[in-house]
Amino acid sequence: MKKIYFTEFDSGKWKIYLAASDKGVVKISYGASSKFDFFAWLEDKFPGYMFEKNDSRTSAYASNIKKYINGKIKKLDIPIDLQANGFTKKVLTKLKKVPYGKTVTYGELAAMAGNPRASRAAGTACSKNPIPLVIPCHRVIAAGGRIGKYGGGERLKRKLLENEGVLGLKD
Repeated sequence: MKKIYFTEFDSGKWKIYLAASDKGVVKISYGASSKFDFFAWLEDKFPGYMFEKNDSRTSAYASNIKKYINGKIKKLDIPIDLQANGFTKKVLTKLKKVPYGKTVTYGELAAMAGNPRASRAAGTACSKNPIPLVIPCHRVIAAGGRIGKYGGGERLKRKLLENEGVLGLKD
């Protein structure tokens, strides 16, 4: 039977839920996300899989995420198993390449993914990002230097960007 391994841990700032396949991380939840939502997503994306709590299989991922959140590393270079398709997958693949300390607007991200007129669709793709932090949707801002929305909440987004040296964003 196929398995998805999961863990939950405290980053020092937030409770984080993480799941991984044999290929890499498939889901990270924190902030406003609940444990119930985390497992509901896994059950939807991986029907028929067995979910196993396995801290040893996920410890390297958890350790890197803790270091990133606490400002000890600048890049989360961990394997992922992205569960997305179509334009969403294009957007998230391009977003993964936005460097630490840099931001892009939703329109710029849409253009990077091949459809410059699809800024709303790029925003929707960001809202569906199953692997935040590794695929850094917090680095996407609204036009005019506004912070924009974030699944973990505006305060958390601002904190992540401030950790990266991005300051002065408008509400």
